[in-house]
Amino acid sequence: MQKLQGIQSLKILEFDVPATVNISQKLVELRCTFDMEGRNLFAVKWYKDDAEFYRYMPKMDPKKQHFNTTGISLDMALSDDNSVYLNKLQYLTSGQYRCEISTDGPDYHSKVLSKKLTVMVRRRGSGGGRRRRKKRKKKKKKKKKKKKRKEEEEEEEEEEEERRKKREEEEEEKMKMKMKMKKKKKNKKKKNKKKKKEKKRKRKEEEEVKEEVRRRRREEEEEEEERRGEKRRRKKKKKKKKKKKKRRKKRRRKIRRKKKKKKKKKKKNGKIRRKRRNCRKIV
Repeated sequence: MQKLQGIQSLKILEFDVPATVNISQKLVELRCTFDMEGRNLFAVKWYKDDAEFYRYMPKMDPKKQHFNTTGISLDMALSDDNSVYLNKLQYLTSGQYRCEISTDGPDYHSKVLSKKLTVMVRRRGSGGGRRRRKKRKKKKKKKKKKKKRKEEEEEEEEEEEERRKKREEEEEEKMKMKMKMKKKKKNKKKKNKKKKKEKKRKRKEEEEVKEEVRRRRREEEEEEEERRGEKRRRKKKKKKKKKKKKRRKKRRRKIRRKKKKKKKKKKKNGKIRRKRRNCRKIV
């Protein structure tokens, strides 16, 4: 691991290339972190033995580019501007790796760092070493099995205790629920009795109210009938009186007419007599 600083406009904060790598490794990370200090990034380039194999340019499309080189296989999905991931390692993967960082114009400052990477292979030990390793592995496996058994037994015991506790709790809850249900039933019965009594009382009150309303209606109807009867009687009386008055007036008129006729007759009869008398005197 190296921590370095560049010129004023560009700083390489960290440059990490492992010195040795095992060929059985699946991924190897080559890291180069930097600080642009307000400048724009132009390109990040990686070289192996003066041969460029990776380039990152943010203004290009695509930003990532891979160049075929011997012994190099990249994981492009994981690689970015700060790190490169190697996979499928080979003996030819070992070499001198260089990272070059450059800023955008008009200055075009750049910074370069390099480091060597070697790919190693584990040496196989002798036959005795293998047997010992196998024995150790067997012992470790036996110990692990014993531990697992003990842990399983302990877990089973704990589970049994938990089950027993749960059963006891469930039984207690059941008993409590039964007691609660009994109390609820009793309370319901009491409430039902009270409700029935109240309903009966309300029914009686409603019936009484209805009877009173009916009685009042009957009384009002009777009073109205009496009033109507009185009105009819008064009307009849008035009609009778009017009829009587009319009859009286007619009678009076008849009587007056008769009197007038009699007077006229008397006057006529008197004139005739007077004439007769005068005539007799003349004779």
